[in-house]
Amino acid sequence: MQFISELHYFPNVYFFQEFCKHDTIFIEASENFEKQTLRNRTQILTAQGILDLSVPIQKTESKHIKDTKIDNNQRWREIHWRSIKTAYGKSPYFEFYSDKFEALILTKYTYLFDFNLQILTKCLEIMKIKKEIILNEIYQKSYSNQDIVDIRNKNLPIQSQIEYKIGNNKKYYQTFGNTFVDRLSIIDLIFNEGTNSKQILYT
Repeated sequence: MQFISELHYFPNVYFFQEFCKHDTIFIEASENFEKQTLRNRTQILTAQGILDLSVPIQKTESKHIKDTKIDNNQRWREIHWRSIKTAYGKSPYFEFYSDKFEALILTKYTYLFDFNLQILTKCLEIMKIKKEIILNEIYQKSYSNQDIVDIRNKNLPIQSQIEYKIGNNKKYYQTFGNTFVDRLSIIDLIFNEGTNSKQILYT
């Protein structure tokens, strides 16, 4: 089976669960950027509850995803890392992976696509997951082929009433709260479960 998705900013656990089910992974590299979606947003869990993190995007005439530039004039990188450190600083595996994620977040990338691709690559490396990843350079609106699982735009715009309805149902240890929270960024799983992350995704 094959799988196709757009790139996300620190994809949620559901994305990786679907990702791990398939042998060949197509990443949409010819779409248009859509605002208010997970292409530049993610969610983490803090002592106060769920926190949204958003990468600011420059305004541009081109809507192509590969032309979408990050607004590096804003101090969002430091804010994101500080929020992540506050949320997961006491998590079981934070000290093992914090240097890798800090370096990744604080590195200045010009284009969102390149940044998200590096995030995906780093997360797979940390979890020791090996897959064939192919960049899809020719856009196709839909796929009738049943051998292709298409989850593009399954996570609808943030303003939608049914946004984030697709989530994972595999529970794991979380630092805060007594009720499990799904649909969180993959870093929630990695910082809390570390070397067990791969097994949880494949279970």
